Amino acid sequence: MSFFQSEQERVAGELQGLHGEYRRLARQLEAHVEEAPYPQVADRLRKLVEEEDANARRIAERLVALGRHLRDDGAGPIRGGRNAWERLVTTLEDYRALLRRLSGLWTRWDDEHPEDAALVHQLRDSAVAHREEVVDLLARSDPHALN
Repeated sequence: MSFFQSEQERVAGELQGLHGEYRRLARQLEAHVEEAPYPQVADRLRKLVEEEDANARRIAERLVALGRHLRDDGAGPIRGGRNAWERLVTTLEDYRALLRRLSGLWTRWDDEHPEDAALVHQLRDSAVAHREEVVDLLARSDPHALN
């Protein structure tokens, strides 16, 4: 990040990073769907994938409005585990980190960038619901299962 960036460029850079994280999280959830132990778990995870893809699209729309071109290199490696329980734990950790990041951005942008703060607040509300869904799935999974 250059020292001489405008505030709008800094906001767009943060949103670019968020877009990559949402894309990575959606890919990770897709991988979990493929290895889900039960069809109902796969269905719930598939719903999360759809919603995270929609969140990534919302960020992409804002980036385009800010004059940014989307890059394909923003999504990092996905995290997994030996069984469904471990995969859900890593996803829960990712949601916790995402919530911290979104809360920080919302606080920082609340006064100076109300449109971006509103977007981040909506993303945070969605992430809270998704974290709770993962917690519920985690509570119903077996940490000792071999799959």
